[in-house]
Amino acid sequence: MPVPGNHDLYNARQQADPDIEQIYRETWGATYYSFSYRNSLMIVLNTDAPGQESRIDDEQWQWLRDTLNRNSRAHVFLFMHRPPDTLRNATALHELLLEHPVRYVFYGHHHHYHFDERDGIRYVMTNAAANSGLTVDAVGSFDHFLQVSVRDSVTSFAVVHADSIEKPAYIHPSDNYDLFAIARELTPRRVVLSGRSDVTAKSDGRCPSNSTTQPTGN
Repeated sequence: MPVPGNHDLYNARQQADPDIEQIYRETWGATYYSFSYRNSLMIVLNTDAPGQESRIDDEQWQWLRDTLNRNSRAHVFLFMHRPPDTLRNATALHELLLEHPVRYVFYGHHHHYHFDERDGIRYVMTNAAANSGLTVDAVGSFDHFLQVSVRDSVTSFAVVHADSIEKPAYIHPSDNYDLFAIARELTPRRVVLSGRSDVTAKSDGRCPSNSTTQPTGN
């Protein structure tokens, strides 16, 4: 079930584009929607609508509220691309979700695993289908996928990592982003200088003045 993000809805200038969004709709369907499976409700949100980037826009917000109010399922799972804390209406969204049986919010965008639980809602970032850019387990940069289980009133999930299954708190939330920033700064990345590919530079986006290719971030 697709969840739209900036790489799906943005043009080559890294701008949310109505024409690109229309192509997405014609190819994949609605940019936000819901469906039920047994005793659970799944809600997919769009955090990259043109002109409404990094927020849940008013029309979608009303739809989300109505969908949650009509829900009779025991569990609600939300899916979106951008981390909820980065949305411009992040606080209001968290407060809305607290009024309903929301168990998990899954998202991506920052290209590493992250887990935090607030007021009973589990916020989980996954990097299941993208290049993490780093290979430092302590900052959540490792190949993995999530296995979510629902049995009656109980929900749980596991981090499946390199032939092993990890606990949700495998990466400590208070250290995750600080360590990720440090590792990103210290990890050399390959750049091309005047046709050569054997020179590395720090991953802060800077290159020597004679470089022909800039390193790219996540």
